[in-house]
Amino acid sequence: MILSILEIVVLLAVFVGYPLYSWRTYPAERTAVMAGRKSRLAVYGEIMLFEWGSVAVLVALWLVSGKTWSHLGLGPELGLAGDGPGWTALGLSSALLALLCVQTVMVLGSGEAQQQFRDQIGKADALVPTSLRDLAGFTAVSVTAGVCEEILFRGYLFQWLQGLGIGMLGAAAISSVVFGLAHAYQGSLGAIRAGITGAVFMALTILTGSLWAAIVLHALADLSSGFAAYFASRKGGELGAPEVA
Repeated sequence: MILSILEIVVLLAVFVGYPLYSWRTYPAERTAVMAGRKSRLAVYGEIMLFEWGSVAVLVALWLVSGKTWSHLGLGPELGLAGDGPGWTALGLSSALLALLCVQTVMVLGSGEAQQQFRDQIGKADALVPTSLRDLAGFTAVSVTAGVCEEILFRGYLFQWLQGLGIGMLGAAAISSVVFGLAHAYQGSLGAIRAGITGAVFMALTILTGSLWAAIVLHALADLSSGFAAYFASRKGGELGAPEVA
């Protein structure tokens, strides 16, 4: 009973409390970053601290309750035997990643593409790396997002919702919506994009029976977008801010 109450408290803090906090405080944080009063590295550090901390607590609760790594989606098995849907999902995911790479290449060589990419960044401009130090930090954030957000949303939350008696499709839909709302601080468009992306990762998880493919795709997709944003900001000079001492 105590474990269940603790689990609910942690879930509310991770999936409701922190997103609301981010939505509330991000405008001021964004202003501070763009004015050079706060470094992007500091923002990256806060994101990684929260995500790894949340994963550590929830995984501990998961294991203490007697559940397995495989049930969470982190077992050694990967549902790719034969010509099943898992291979189709991986193929489509690889095509999506290839498109992201093409986008990065286009940003490198086209001023028009750079401007279009800057326009798409919107309120997430405070997260865009604008120096090599930032880019190194963003790489760490991308890996963190790939691992932690997949465990949190497509792993723990998805399985927990199914444990309440919600069907697989219902749990997948709710998980994707919550993932989108967790990015509401980036504006309505950012939240919608995140929700759609979360649905893609959710489908990949279901079709492969594991989180591993989604983790890799998520991290690589974030890295690709980060590099494209970095080059767009350096070329256009619109997203930079003075370095914080």
